[in-house]
Amino acid sequence: MAHKDWGPRDTESELTRLKSITDKALLQNVEKRYRAGNIYTRSGRIVLAVNPYKKLPLYTEETLQAYKASLAPQVELPPHVYAVASSAHSGMLRTSTSQSVIISGESGAGKTETAKIL
Repeated sequence: MAHKDWGPRDTESELTRLKSITDKALLQNVEKRYRAGNIYTRSGRIVLAVNPYKKLPLYTEETLQAYKASLAPQVELPPHVYAVASSAHSGMLRTSTSQSVIISGESGAGKTETAKIL
């Protein structure tokens, strides 16, 4: 499937597509995305979230249904915690094995809120 990007033109929603993988390049990309309202960025199967410290219209029923309906949410749709949940659920159904989702971060990073959304 062809790559599709979401967010500002001069950023990548998928970190593995950056031309440079220096700390500076990664941080600049994530910061530009955050400033444009894109709090999620992915790197392969990992989703990086930057806590916006405010409510955003990212968790609507319509958005949830789009991720549930997608057969490949990590590819077809923008980075989102719903993509992680959908992929884990699909893996559980496909393999009949338990799935794990690890949520980590510093104090105040939004781990509890992310777990509630998941």
